[in-house]
Amino acid sequence: MDSRIEVIGGIDGSMAFVKNYILPILLPMLSAFLSYFISIRVFNRQENVKAEKKKIDVVNQSMCKLFSALTTLLQVKSNYYKGVCASTNPIERALMFPVVVIYGAPISIDVSELTCLISEGEGKVGESGSNETGKLDIIVIEDVLRRYNSLLEAIKLRNEFDKECRGKIISAAGSPVPSSRMKNDDIVNIIGANDAAFYIDISERLMLMIDGLIMDIYSLLKHFPEYSESLINKKKVKGYVKILKFEDLEVRYPLIDSPITRPSIGLMSHYLGYQEDEILNRYPYC
Repeated sequence: MDSRIEVIGGIDGSMAFVKNYILPILLPMLSAFLSYFISIRVFNRQENVKAEKKKIDVVNQSMCKLFSALTTLLQVKSNYYKGVCASTNPIERALMFPVVVIYGAPISIDVSELTCLISEGEGKVGESGSNETGKLDIIVIEDVLRRYNSLLEAIKLRNEFDKECRGKIISAAGSPVPSSRMKNDDIVNIIGANDAAFYIDISERLMLMIDGLIMDIYSLLKHFPEYSESLINKKKVKGYVKILKFEDLEVRYPLIDSPITRPSIGLMSHYLGYQEDEILNRYPYC
């Protein structure tokens, strides 16, 4: 009986020790650990939500800039397309390409931010003529930006040269647009053979550059948002803005699918001094 009383007393003493010494230390530690664990979970969730929202913002901002570039190029093309395609004579086509006035600065996109949308695997989005909707290739975006901004500089150069050529024509014919009585060879003689060759070359090259950029930007606008959307966790951004879609652009802007027609390769060879096969290699007409 005494032994039982001693055992019970020992247990009571142990419980008192735990209650008086262990629990006061353990409970705050458990509470602190639980609070820390919960705060980490909440923080990580907030950061994940923020990251998903950033993906949407980066995509929308980038695509809006590319869409602005597309409409600018289409506006430029609309000013010369009908006149240029109505003729096969290179010098006439150059004269049908008017001075281009472009408002706005070169496009700037921080493509490093788009790396959050790269996933494992191979594949490219946005290549001209490609229907592939696989993985994003940042090089495509960088290349489009570089070519577009280079095009703006090339347009400025052509504007200056166009002004010189038309000035010579005005002095000789009294009009910036030659009359039907003036033959194309007469125009070349007025401008000068070397300047005429450069005038034709830069005009044809610019029109081809514009066509190429239009198709590449169109392809990006068509495929990139769809691809990006597949990488967004929609549950985490419920109620937030959605990724912009650029649908039926080819219907709204028919010039997207309307490349410039090819000039006379024989006349191009005559004015530029290249063989016909060299002309075909140098100018990638459709």
